[in-house]
Amino acid sequence: TSEAVEVPTMEEVDQFLPAYLQEYAIDTREPMAFSVITTPEYFLEFRYKVQKAMEEVPQIAEKVDKEFKSRFGRGYGAIERYGKEGAEVLLMTSGTVTSTSRTVIQKLAEKGVSVAGIKIKRFRPFPSEEIYEAIRGAKKLAVIDRNLSAGVGGIFAQELRASLYSREERPPVFGFISGLGGRDITPELIEESIRYTREHPRPEEEILWLGLKR
Repeated sequence: TSEAVEVPTMEEVDQFLPAYLQEYAIDTREPMAFSVITTPEYFLEFRYKVQKAMEEVPQIAEKVDKEFKSRFGRGYGAIERYGKEGAEVLLMTSGTVTSTSRTVIQKLAEKGVSVAGIKIKRFRPFPSEEIYEAIRGAKKLAVIDRNLSAGVGGIFAQELRASLYSREERPPVFGFISGLGGRDITPELIEESIRYTREHPRPEEEILWLGLKR
């Protein structure tokens, strides 16, 4: 089925967004250097201010999302949980692989598989509280990462493990990696990740690779 794409008018956008004012305009006649670093004398305080600013992001993002929804009739949030309520296995993804995952999860759910999905929309600050509420009752968490922090593993899987460390309810996290370098993450690979998660009480390895050419 096709869905209509809603594009706000320019007038609606102008009413919603604040006026764009350039504090530092780029001008070839007056060259300037822009940087996100400073000297050792001030670097600690600089990073402190960056951290304090990031800590304000969740509240500001939620406020703006509510304003957007009240004006345009749709909101987004930091995460999106979709599929069966009370599912035993939850598959966490982000970006384009989520679209394929939706189709796979729907097909498996129709066959009686207890699986649902979570899409991560905001990575920093990591939406720990939202995720924890969304995973309540799940027995296992699968994560498909399209990235690799060499020597550690998938970044999303590690963030999820860290966010659950101090929680009372900590389902095992199955960290899968696939699609590096632009390779496709096919429905078959997604099904494989879900099947492995269902069939194993805990992951056999810290990193579970999908689609490796042997």
